Amino acid sequence: MGVTVREKVPGSDEWWIFINHKGKRASKRAGTKRAAKESAVKIEKEIALERFNIETPEEMRPLLFRQYAERWMKQHVAMNCKAETARNYRYALDVSLLPALGGKGIREITRDDVKTLCFDMKQKGLSPGVVKLRGTILGGIFNAAIEDGLLVGNPAIRLGKIVKVPSRKGRVDFLNPGESRKLLATVLEHFPRWFPFFLTALRTGMRVGELIALQWEDIDWNGKFIEVRRAISRGVVGTPKNGKPRRIDISDRLAVVLSEHRRAMAREALAQGHTLPERVFVNPEGGELKASSVVKPYQRILAKAGLRRLRFHDLRHSFASALLANGEPLAYVKEQMGHSSIQITVDVYGHLEPGANREAVNRLDDPEWKIQGRKTGETAPPAHPEEIARQGNANNSLKELGDSGIRPAKVGLYHESQACAAGGAAVPGQAARVDAVPLPANDGRTTLRANRILRPRQVHVPDVDVRKPFPGDAVRRGEPVRRRRRGGGAVLRKVA
Repeated sequence: MGVTVREKVPGSDEWWIFINHKGKRASKRAGTKRAAKESAVKIEKEIALERFNIETPEEMRPLLFRQYAERWMKQHVAMNCKAETARNYRYALDVSLLPALGGKGIREITRDDVKTLCFDMKQKGLSPGVVKLRGTILGGIFNAAIEDGLLVGNPAIRLGKIVKVPSRKGRVDFLNPGESRKLLATVLEHFPRWFPFFLTALRTGMRVGELIALQWEDIDWNGKFIEVRRAISRGVVGTPKNGKPRRIDISDRLAVVLSEHRRAMAREALAQGHTLPERVFVNPEGGELKASSVVKPYQRILAKAGLRRLRFHDLRHSFASALLANGEPLAYVKEQMGHSSIQITVDVYGHLEPGANREAVNRLDDPEWKIQGRKTGETAPPAHPEEIARQGNANNSLKELGDSGIRPAKVGLYHESQACAAGGAAVPGQAARVDAVPLPANDGRTTLRANRILRPRQVHVPDVDVRKPFPGDAVRRGEPVRRRRRGGGAVLRKVA
C-alpha cells in the first residue's frame, strides 16, 4: 500500500503516480518528475487524514485545457499584455481554441490535434495569418504549462511547417511622391481643417492611434522632433505598439504648420472660453478624436484627389518608401518607424531600397574592366578612387626609377612565378608587375618590389640574372642581382 512515483517506460522522461489503497489501484501520468512528486505528497497527506477516495481523487483528475487556459488569461495575459492584445486572445479562445480543445486534458493534446485544429480553421475560410496567430496563442499556453511542470513538450511548436504564411515583402501599398503631393493639395484646398493631421501622417509615419493620442508636450520645437509616448486603441490609452517611446524628426514645413495649427486652436478655445486642449488633434467640438472618425474623411479625400482606395495605414508605408527613395539607410528608417527589430524593416521595405541590388552585382565586375574596358574602343566606367590612387603611386614610382639612373641594357619581361620555378632565373617574355620604391640617397641602392595589386599592368624591367638568395651574402658593385623573399613578395636589388 502507498504512493510511488516512477517512469512507466524507463527513459521516456514521463513520470507517473501509482496508488495502491485499500485493495484498489490507480495510476496517472503527472508529466515531469517534480510535478509527480508534489502530487504524490498531497495524496499521501489525504490518505493519512483518511479523506482520500481512490475513485475520484482531486489530484488524479485530469487538468482540462479550458481550466488551464483560463488560469493563463488571468495570470500571464492580464499582467504582461495590453488590453487590445488581451481582447484578441479572449476572442481567439472563445471562437476557435476552447470549442475544439477545451474539454480535453492539457496533457492529452497531441500534435495531430493541433494539425486538425489548424486545418479546420482554414476550412472555415480564415486566412493563413489568422490561423498561425491563433496557433501561436495555443503554443504560448503550452509553453506556460511546461514552465509549470505540467508538460515536457509543446505540441504547437514550429507551426510554420503546418501553416504557410505568404511573405510580407512586396505586399505593401503606398503613395509615390507625386500622389502624396496631390493628396496634400486636395486636403489643403477642400478639407483645410484636416491638413495638419494628414501632413503629420505623411511626414512622420505615425500610426493612427499615435496621432490621435499626440499631445502638445510631446513636440520639441527647438530640437524639431516628436516624442511618441502613447497610443490609443479602442478608447484605451497605452504605450506604442512595441511598448517603447521613440523620437521622430519633423521637417521644417511640418514644424511651421503645427505651430500655426496650435495658434488657431488657441484662438478658437479663447473665443469659446476654454483652455487649449492638450491633444494636438481634436474633433470640431474640441473633444477626443477617434480612429473611426478619420476613415470616412480620408476616403472622401482620396476620391476627391482621384487616387485609388488605400488604407490609412498605407500613409505610414508612404513615409517609409519616401525615405528609402531618398537614399536614407534602413537603420534610420527603422528608428523613425519604431520597429522592434530591423528585420521587420528589411522584410517589409527592403525591396524598396533603390540601387541596392545594382551595387551588389556591380561589385562582381573585374577592376581591370573598370580601368581599361573589356575590349578596344569600349568606354569603361570611372575607376574606383582607391584604384586611381594605386595607379598614381605606381606611375610615380616608375618615374623615380627612371630618375635614379637605372637603364635597361636589354629589355625583357619578368614573371615572379617563373623566377621561382627556375630557381631564380629570369624568363623573358613573361609579364611583370612591379613598382619601384627608391631607398634613401645615401644607401646607393634601388628596390624593385613585385606588386600583386597592379598585376593587370605590364612593366618592362632590366633583363638580369637572378640567383637563389643566400643569407648573409654581400652585394657588391658589379655583381648580379640577388633575390630574396619578404612578406610573400619578390624583392630585386641591384647596385646603382
